[in-house]
Amino acid sequence: MNTKSFKLIAFFMLTVLMLSCGGDDDTTVTFEVDASISVTKAKISEAEPAVFTVTISKSNTSGNVIPMSYSVSGTASQGADYSALSGVVEIAENSSSTKIEVAITDDTSIEEDETIIITLTDPGVQGVTIVKSSAEVIIEDNDTRTVTISSTDNIGLEGDNNASFTVSLDAANSTGSPLEIPYIITGTATNGTDYTALSGSAAIANGETSTVIEIAVIDDDVDEEAETIILTIDEPNLPLGVITVNKEATATINDNDGESSTTYTVTVVGPPTIGEADGNANFKVTLDKSNEGAAITIAYTISGTATAGADYTAPSGSLTINTSETERVVNIPIVDDAEVEGDETIIITLSASGLPSDVALGSPNTKTITITDNDTDATCANDNSTDQGNRSCTLGPDSNTYNDATVNGGGDREIVTNGIPTHEYGNQIPMIVSNLDNSTKTYYVDNTPTKAGAITSITFDDGSPKWKFGVAKNGVAIDPAPATPFIFEDTNTGEYNWDWVFEPNNNMNAVGLDCAIAHVQPDGLYHYHGDMAIYAEELSSGISTGTAPTDPVQIGWAADGFPILYYYGPDAAGTGIAKLTSSYQLKSGERPGDGESEPCGEYNGKYTNDYEYVNGAGDLDECNGIERNVTLSTGTYSYFYVITAEFPVISRCLVGTPNDAFKIGP
Repeated sequence: MNTKSFKLIAFFMLTVLMLSCGGDDDTTVTFEVDASISVTKAKISEAEPAVFTVTISKSNTSGNVIPMSYSVSGTASQGADYSALSGVVEIAENSSSTKIEVAITDDTSIEEDETIIITLTDPGVQGVTIVKSSAEVIIEDNDTRTVTISSTDNIGLEGDNNASFTVSLDAANSTGSPLEIPYIITGTATNGTDYTALSGSAAIANGETSTVIEIAVIDDDVDEEAETIILTIDEPNLPLGVITVNKEATATINDNDGESSTTYTVTVVGPPTIGEADGNANFKVTLDKSNEGAAITIAYTISGTATAGADYTAPSGSLTINTSETERVVNIPIVDDAEVEGDETIIITLSASGLPSDVALGSPNTKTITITDNDTDATCANDNSTDQGNRSCTLGPDSNTYNDATVNGGGDREIVTNGIPTHEYGNQIPMIVSNLDNSTKTYYVDNTPTKAGAITSITFDDGSPKWKFGVAKNGVAIDPAPATPFIFEDTNTGEYNWDWVFEPNNNMNAVGLDCAIAHVQPDGLYHYHGDMAIYAEELSSGISTGTAPTDPVQIGWAADGFPILYYYGPDAAGTGIAKLTSSYQLKSGERPGDGESEPCGEYNGKYTNDYEYVNGAGDLDECNGIERNVTLSTGTYSYFYVITAEFPVISRCLVGTPNDAFKIGP
């Protein structure tokens, strides 16, 4: 974690009267001391504390505490956004620093980022001069609200009833004032002509979760087809902290003009699913009452992910409800092929076009039927093999340097190492790299780590590596996410499909891993991809084969500053040691791919995406860690990660904020 410090320099003179043992002479001794104030993190979330540090350049030997008065300002409100502060801090005798810790209130209000500014006002010691006096922390808001829109009454009839939409939040508006949600108006109906003009904004009152947009339908004399009103949340112009899902809704205005005095509404229903081998997918079109007039022809369209001709035989596209009838059933023959293709959909949509003037679309006027595939992949062409084959280490050990004992003034632990393993190792690319990179490497981790508001994946959204997970206590980088070429390759285009990354622990020969489940990258950096049991045995003999240690064994530091333990950690009662287990499991069934653009075959662990997190299936969370106190030689931590025997072995995410020293990508 990089630390931004704001320095103040104070020069003060302390005069001490020194009495001699046998006389009346006294001696004056003068001290010149620099002082500074800094912040551990210049930007924090509401879920973590703000820490200011006042430091002097040498220990306080005045014989008394040195009081420093300060004032607090900024846009954040004391008592509401953070706990009240005393206004004075003391540097103890024989100490060179003291901290001002500010407890931040993690509220649920949506608000702008706010600041806390601490300004030193009175050193409390004669002769102290304050030159630069302020340090600032920015509190970043971590709250959001999700807004949705739905058609509450999606049918309006001229001269009879209105339509309405409901705009809803997932939690009550707590901003203290109405929350304006902008929306865009489209559809075939005309704003201000077919219905009373809408403003384009809906206000959710403070303390409320929703508001209703009433559509006042205008009863004109024009004989016209049914028309639609579509409201879409104006996502780019939403207020701060508001996001949207289900951002579009539609209402229909039915006409009441025409020659017939009888008005019909027409709807469509059908089964939600149909098996590929079940024959026909039938849907039914129904009038709200028996047809008392001439035959009514109703047009419809077929869409969806299923393909006409290949997955089903397309019907004609129209049907007729005769006099005295109320409904008509249409059969869609389903093709029972042998292709592994996944579930597909048929969407039937009734058309307002061509309807008689006395017939209008009702609700529902669309129906989605899902065709469930009954085929399995018996001839998957792509390589679905895994291996945990024999791995060898024929080199080393070489000279290793490692030191993590220093905590700098910004509150970061400094880890200085040459990255050379303390055990034997292998080199899978000797023609590219003749020797390991033994240059000095410095990593930084937060010495007082805290969980962030959200987890950080060690990969980009496309699956490519973004962060090293951490560093082992021997200085070897812990970097489980593989890069090219260990990715599924599209057989047609040659492009990598990053959704399907080789899981290193199940492709050891392919990835070129040695006896420590590690290898060398082209720049010479040696790093672990999996269970580094050979190193764990150096720390606690027998730990990798079932011999439980007396105390937890720390094998490394994660990029966010939390410790990494090997296999074992404190039990739930806090009175002993337990082997902790992952909550990940293999997915069941077959992959959906075609073997060309993405892999097919049974989920067997070849790819990282073959696994899924199942909450409660084991002891650990989705980052392979647990919120439980552990005491190590460097202190007590409220959370720790675990290297497990089963997937993921090494976590693929971080619960805290990683330091940029571990960054791989841009």
